[in-house]
Amino acid sequence: MKRISSDSEKLVFELSVPELQILTFVLRSYPMHSEAWPEHPNAPHPSPVGPDPELLTSELRDFKTSLQARVNSFLSEQSAETTKTEPTPSRQLVIQRNNADWLLQVLNEVRVGAWYALGCPDEDRELDAIPSKPDAWMQIMRIEFAAAFQGLLLHELELE
Repeated sequence: MKRISSDSEKLVFELSVPELQILTFVLRSYPMHSEAWPEHPNAPHPSPVGPDPELLTSELRDFKTSLQARVNSFLSEQSAETTKTEPTPSRQLVIQRNNADWLLQVLNEVRVGAWYALGCPDEDRELDAIPSKPDAWMQIMRIEFAAAFQGLLLHELELE
Protein backbone atom coordinates (compact mmCIF):
# COMPACT_ATOMS: atom_id res chain seq x y z
CA MET A 1 0.00 0.00 0.00
CA LYS A 2 1.49 3.30 -1.01
CA ARG A 3 0.24 6.87 -1.15
CA ILE A 4 -0.11 8.11 -4.70
CA SER A 5 -1.59 11.53 -3.99
CA SER A 6 -2.61 13.81 -1.19
CA ASP A 7 -4.39 17.13 -0.88
CA SER A 8 -6.22 19.07 1.80
CA GLU A 9 -9.35 16.92 1.43
CA LYS A 10 -8.17 13.38 0.77
CA LEU A 11 -5.43 10.79 0.67
CA VAL A 12 -5.28 8.38 -2.23
CA PHE A 13 -3.48 5.07 -1.87
CA GLU A 14 -2.68 2.33 -4.32
CA LEU A 15 -3.31 -1.15 -2.96
CA SER A 16 -2.68 -4.50 -4.51
CA VAL A 17 -5.80 -6.62 -4.78
CA PRO A 18 -4.69 -8.83 -1.84
CA GLU A 19 -4.01 -5.71 0.28
CA LEU A 20 -7.51 -4.44 -0.43
CA GLN A 21 -8.94 -7.86 0.45
CA ILE A 22 -7.03 -7.86 3.75
CA LEU A 23 -8.16 -4.32 4.58
CA THR A 24 -11.74 -5.32 3.80
CA PHE A 25 -11.37 -8.40 6.04
CA VAL A 26 -10.07 -6.23 8.89
CA LEU A 27 -12.76 -3.55 8.53
CA ARG A 28 -15.58 -6.07 8.18
CA SER A 29 -14.46 -7.54 11.54
CA TYR A 30 -15.79 -4.41 13.21
CA PRO A 31 -17.29 -4.39 15.78
CA MET A 32 -15.41 -7.15 17.54
CA HIS A 33 -17.61 -6.70 20.62
CA SER A 34 -20.84 -4.71 20.85
CA GLU A 35 -20.34 -3.52 24.43
CA ALA A 36 -17.47 -2.21 26.52
CA TRP A 37 -14.47 -4.47 26.80
CA PRO A 38 -14.22 -6.45 30.00
CA GLU A 39 -11.71 -5.15 32.50
CA HIS A 40 -8.19 -6.41 32.00
CA PRO A 41 -7.09 -8.35 35.10
CA ASN A 42 -4.24 -5.87 35.74
CA ALA A 43 -6.33 -2.73 35.24
CA PRO A 44 -6.99 -0.44 38.21
CA HIS A 45 -10.48 -0.79 39.59
CA PRO A 46 -12.74 2.15 38.76
CA SER A 47 -14.46 4.17 41.41
CA PRO A 48 -17.82 2.67 42.46
CA VAL A 49 -19.36 6.12 41.94
CA GLY A 50 -19.74 6.95 38.28
CA PRO A 51 -22.05 7.20 35.32
CA ASP A 52 -24.96 4.86 34.81
CA PRO A 53 -23.47 1.66 33.33
CA GLU A 54 -26.68 0.81 31.45
CA LEU A 55 -26.69 4.22 29.78
CA LEU A 56 -23.01 3.91 28.87
CA THR A 57 -23.60 0.43 27.43
CA SER A 58 -26.54 1.66 25.36
CA GLU A 59 -24.64 4.70 24.06
CA LEU A 60 -21.59 2.60 23.22
CA ARG A 61 -23.71 0.06 21.35
CA ASP A 62 -25.35 2.88 19.34
CA PHE A 63 -21.96 4.43 18.60
CA LYS A 64 -20.53 1.13 17.37
CA THR A 65 -23.61 0.55 15.22
CA SER A 66 -23.14 3.95 13.58
CA LEU A 67 -19.44 3.24 12.98
CA GLN A 68 -20.33 -0.12 11.47
CA ALA A 69 -22.66 1.68 9.03
CA ARG A 70 -19.80 4.07 8.15
CA VAL A 71 -17.49 1.12 7.52
CA ASN A 72 -20.03 -0.47 5.18
CA SER A 73 -20.56 2.82 3.37
CA PHE A 74 -16.82 3.45 3.11
CA LEU A 75 -16.17 0.00 1.65
CA SER A 76 -19.00 0.31 -0.85
CA GLU A 77 -17.69 3.71 -2.02
CA GLN A 78 -14.27 2.35 -2.89
CA SER A 79 -13.68 1.78 -6.55
CA ALA A 80 -13.86 -1.82 -7.68
CA GLU A 81 -12.03 -0.91 -10.87
CA THR A 82 -8.51 -2.12 -11.37
CA THR A 83 -6.35 0.98 -11.74
CA LYS A 84 -3.21 -0.79 -12.89
CA THR A 85 -2.64 -4.24 -14.32
CA GLU A 86 1.15 -4.42 -14.69
CA PRO A 87 3.21 -5.75 -12.99
CA THR A 88 0.38 -6.64 -10.58
CA PRO A 89 -3.24 -5.51 -10.48
CA SER A 90 -3.97 -2.70 -8.02
CA ARG A 91 -6.84 -0.57 -6.82
CA GLN A 92 -7.19 2.92 -5.45
CA LEU A 93 -8.29 3.57 -1.91
CA VAL A 94 -9.55 7.10 -1.27
CA ILE A 95 -9.67 8.28 2.33
CA GLN A 96 -11.31 11.61 2.96
CA ARG A 97 -9.36 13.44 5.64
CA ASN A 98 -12.54 13.95 7.65
CA ASN A 99 -12.90 10.14 7.72
CA ALA A 100 -9.43 9.46 9.09
CA ASP A 101 -10.35 9.70 12.79
CA TRP A 102 -13.21 7.22 12.72
CA LEU A 103 -11.22 4.89 10.46
CA LEU A 104 -8.37 4.92 12.97
CA GLN A 105 -10.89 4.20 15.76
CA VAL A 106 -12.27 1.21 13.86
CA LEU A 107 -8.80 -0.19 13.16
CA ASN A 108 -7.87 0.21 16.82
CA GLU A 109 -11.10 -1.45 17.95
CA VAL A 110 -10.34 -4.44 15.72
CA ARG A 111 -6.82 -4.68 17.17
CA VAL A 112 -8.12 -4.54 20.75
CA GLY A 113 -10.89 -7.03 20.02
CA ALA A 114 -8.48 -9.51 18.49
CA TRP A 115 -6.14 -9.06 21.46
CA TYR A 116 -9.02 -9.83 23.85
CA ALA A 117 -9.99 -12.84 21.74
CA LEU A 118 -6.45 -14.18 22.18
CA GLY A 119 -6.74 -13.85 25.95
CA CYS A 120 -4.93 -10.50 26.40
CA PRO A 121 -1.40 -11.82 25.85
CA ASP A 122 1.58 -9.77 27.01
CA GLU A 123 3.39 -7.86 24.28
CA ASP A 124 6.54 -9.90 24.80
CA ARG A 125 4.73 -13.22 24.70
CA GLU A 126 5.86 -15.51 21.90
CA LEU A 127 3.26 -16.51 19.31
CA ASP A 128 3.93 -20.14 20.24
CA ALA A 129 2.63 -19.42 23.74
CA ILE A 130 -0.78 -18.24 22.52
CA PRO A 131 -3.33 -20.92 23.26
CA SER A 132 -4.22 -22.83 20.17
CA LYS A 133 -7.75 -21.69 19.58
CA PRO A 134 -9.42 -22.42 16.25
CA ASP A 135 -9.23 -18.79 15.16
CA ALA A 136 -5.96 -17.73 16.86
CA TRP A 137 -4.18 -17.04 13.58
CA MET A 138 -7.13 -15.03 12.31
CA GLN A 139 -6.90 -12.87 15.43
CA ILE A 140 -3.16 -12.46 14.98
CA MET A 141 -3.76 -11.41 11.38
CA ARG A 142 -6.33 -8.85 12.52
CA ILE A 143 -3.91 -7.40 15.07
CA GLU A 144 -0.96 -7.21 12.68
CA PHE A 145 -2.78 -5.90 9.63
CA ALA A 146 -4.90 -3.39 11.56
CA ALA A 147 -1.69 -2.10 13.18
CA ALA A 148 0.03 -1.86 9.79
CA PHE A 149 -2.84 0.11 8.22
CA GLN A 150 -3.09 2.34 11.31
CA GLY A 151 0.63 3.04 11.21
CA LEU A 152 0.61 3.90 7.53
CA LEU A 153 -2.41 6.17 7.84
CA LEU A 154 -0.97 7.93 10.88
CA HIS A 155 2.35 8.39 9.10
CA GLU A 156 0.70 9.93 6.06
CA LEU A 157 -1.46 12.23 8.19
CA GLU A 158 1.60 13.42 10.13
CA LEU A 159 3.40 14.32 6.89
CA GLU A 160 0.89 17.06 6.23
